[in-house]
Amino acid sequence: MRNASSPVRIPNRGFTLVELLLAMALTLTLMTMLYTAMDLHYRFSTMGQIEVERSQIARSLLSQMAADIRSTVYRPEEVPEEEETDDATAAEEETTTVEPEIVYTDPDLAFAGGSLGLFGDSESIVIHINRPRRPSAGSATGVAAPVGNLQTVSYFLVGGAGSMAATYGDLIDPGSRLSGLKEGPTGVARMIGSPLSLSLMEDPSEAATMTSEARLIATEIESLQFEYHDGYEWLSEWDSQAEGRLPNAVGIKIRFRDESLDEQSITRRSASEMTREYNLVVPLSAANPFEALAF
Repeated sequence: MRNASSPVRIPNRGFTLVELLLAMALTLTLMTMLYTAMDLHYRFSTMGQIEVERSQIARSLLSQMAADIRSTVYRPEEVPEEEETDDATAAEEETTTVEPEIVYTDPDLAFAGGSLGLFGDSESIVIHINRPRRPSAGSATGVAAPVGNLQTVSYFLVGGAGSMAATYGDLIDPGSRLSGLKEGPTGVARMIGSPLSLSLMEDPSEAATMTSEARLIATEIESLQFEYHDGYEWLSEWDSQAEGRLPNAVGIKIRFRDESLDEQSITRRSASEMTREYNLVVPLSAANPFEALAF
């Protein structure tokens, strides 16, 4: 018989296979739930960052473009007066006169031309502004910035289908942070030049030395569109010299490109579609709003 005062010895027992499997399953479930919670928290906490960045870029870009457009100056070309003729000859000319077709100047030609005003199509715009400008050191080519208040400013999309992109797209300095791109730089470009210097330019390749600034200002933009209101409707192109006036307003639409990140990456951020496009209508105070209503 066992002595009542001797301690009871409990045999040592290990974990069974079922207990180990159950513990591993619970641990895996908890780790999955923890990872999912952290992933959702990271995505929701950083999703607004790209939207804030887009808002800041859009506000800065559109404000700069609006300030330049509001500073547009226009001077109509003087038309020589015709000599007076007798009534019979004048009546005969009136019956045979055919209204000439209005031909708009391409923005790339208007940028190097001497006519003042606003010229543009759906892809680019060229404006002549009169605004005091702080003197700068000039561009990388060493050419000093123009000291006059009258300047020619152009906005277009590098890599786009417009005439400005085809003529001057290769002259835009992409900057050091874009030197690693394989497909070439894209984005909104801004060019500034002196009308006098540009009017003396014989070859578009000389624009790099004739402009004081030619650079990309918004590489995040994939689409840039302009519209011009004449008092009745929105038009896709405008020529101040052909129309004889400035447009009543200029519409600007920009669209951001999507982030090219791996769908499975935790760093992927999906911004709202509402913050991908931005629109702005810039009225021109120098334009006569009732001029288009004259019959």
